[in-house]
Amino acid sequence: MKKFIKILLIVILVFLFVIVKLKINSKNVKKDDFLFLKIFQNQNKFQEKEEYTFMVNYKNKSFKSINLSDTVNQNVSKKIAPGTSGKFNIVLNSNHNLKYRVEFKSKSDKPQNLNFIIIVDGRNLFRTNNLDEISGKISGKIVKNQKINLTVLWQWPYENEKDSNVDVQDTKDGKNIEKYQFEVTVFGEEE
Repeated sequence: MKKFIKILLIVILVFLFVIVKLKINSKNVKKDDFLFLKIFQNQNKFQEKEEYTFMVNYKNKSFKSINLSDTVNQNVSKKIAPGTSGKFNIVLNSNHNLKYRVEFKSKSDKPQNLNFIIIVDGRNLFRTNNLDEISGKISGKIVKNQKINLTVLWQWPYENEKDSNVDVQDTKDGKNIEKYQFEVTVFGEEE
């Protein structure tokens, strides 16, 4: 009898595990599923490198919309809030020798204390709290078949002990924002 109960418990646990795994892997999982289901979710999904690839062409522009909540580093939540950070890559390719220019345009309100660092091919290039301010300042030359990698690191610091107004602003921004979206546009010009 005890052996039967042990086997039954094992079968039930395996069955529950399979159901949870199938539920997590299904495309119908909503962002606000139960926290305990997200813990079992494959952590690699949250650690995947978000990459946006652009082909730089002469007299042409291409753009992509980026949702910052898709790039959050944290394993449980995909929401941006004080204390979160993340990164994504913008990869530029070209079939010609050209000049390029990268522009950013916010599509929604940005939390006031959200900061960005943009690294171009391993060199620190820009540190800003507003991507719109550096729009058009990221530019250079790209040669045929070259890949240029722009890594965008972002962080929303959790607390600022020196200025309580920052914490008040973070609370206000945290209540009003579900996601921060912006467009990245890449222009190609003749050398």
